[in-house]
Amino acid sequence: MEYAYLLASLPTLVFGADPPLTTTQFAAACEGPLAPEHLADIRVIFAGRADEAQYPAARWFVARETQLRSALARARAQRAGADPQRFQRPFAGYDARTDEAVAQAMAAANPWERTMILERHRWRLLDQLVGAETFSGAAVFAYAFKLQILERLQGLSEAAGLAAVDDIVNSNLAGLPL
Repeated sequence: MEYAYLLASLPTLVFGADPPLTTTQFAAACEGPLAPEHLADIRVIFAGRADEAQYPAARWFVARETQLRSALARARAQRAGADPQRFQRPFAGYDARTDEAVAQAMAAANPWERTMILERHRWRLLDQLVGAETFSGAAVFAYAFKLQILERLQGLSEAAGLAAVDDIVNSNLAGLPL
């Protein structure tokens, strides 16, 4: 099924920018144009169960995500002197740039830089998935995953970090006899 109208009607997603719509709004926009089984896959992705999605593009990205997480686990285990094999998960296919992205992330100066390197890698994988088929079903699923990335990054803002620190400090102070 062709999804040109849906994709043409959506706002452009820009890495690092605030998401122009929420995942809930995107799912609602998909309710008419998407085939029921594709809409169901979008919903399981947004529910945090992307591994249950059946659409080939979604399965491809889940495999890349599994590869990325396995590479991260391997790097962390090696850094800690642990056996990396027990942290590996099977996945289909292979992306040669993932190990390089993980090496760059592990060498980053701070957790924010590490996160940005990994999220940029995910974004590039999704661009690769779509390729020249900008109005395809794969593009719909790439949009969904990119929207999740933007929402995740929005939650990692400096203001959100400072609020989390305040909560931790205040909860620790509340337990002290002053």
